[in-house]
Amino acid sequence: MTAFPGFPPQALQFYKNIEENNNREWFGEHKEDFERYVQRPAQDFVIVLGAKLKEMRPDLAVDPSLRGSGSIMRIYRDIRFSKDKTPYKTYLGMRFWEGPSRKEMFSGLFIWLDDSGAGLHVGQHMFSKEYLNAFREAVDDVHMGKRFEDILSSAGDFAEVNGEQYVRVPRGYDRDHPRAGLLKYKSVYASSGRIAPSVVASEKFLPLCVETFQKLLPLHKWLVDVGKTI
Repeated sequence: MTAFPGFPPQALQFYKNIEENNNREWFGEHKEDFERYVQRPAQDFVIVLGAKLKEMRPDLAVDPSLRGSGSIMRIYRDIRFSKDKTPYKTYLGMRFWEGPSRKEMFSGLFIWLDDSGAGLHVGQHMFSKEYLNAFREAVDDVHMGKRFEDILSSAGDFAEVNGEQYVRVPRGYDRDHPRAGLLKYKSVYASSGRIAPSVVASEKFLPLCVETFQKLLPLHKWLVDVGKTI
């Protein structure tokens, strides 16, 4: 398989419906639709996109299994510590990661899809304590820090760069540091603009994902390189 025709319209409709019927009875009655229109196309998509991405980053993990530990996230929400007790996610999440430990702790390439379309994200939504220290050292370094600045500047031409930040420059660093703003980050990721449902449901979706991720790979590579210093 070298192409992907797009997600079927029924997949997007499924997520619109589950927003209005987020309960186990409704899901049980429509589980076959979920498997047919969401899970199976998602597996095909992960296989095709993953093969293209691995041409650029051979160490990228690609796993089309449905166990939840691979590239396709489970639909079931973890409600143990949440006030919101609705049992199902109202979006499809997919990911490709690279790192020696838990995928959530290192940079990755992410796709989110629901009835309003899709979004693409590259980066890291959570820094561990060890990674945060390594990140700050890299930002402080003249060469790594300048490279990071250049990457963020380039990414800003076609994506929005986000990330949680501390209010102050961390202890041990001059508040007048040339990259003081970057030292405040405790997560960093770049996000594409919203992709219309009509594109998600067409053959245009796959090449758009490849093009966007290719442009944002320098950010992913820099974050991965930082992780290798831990």
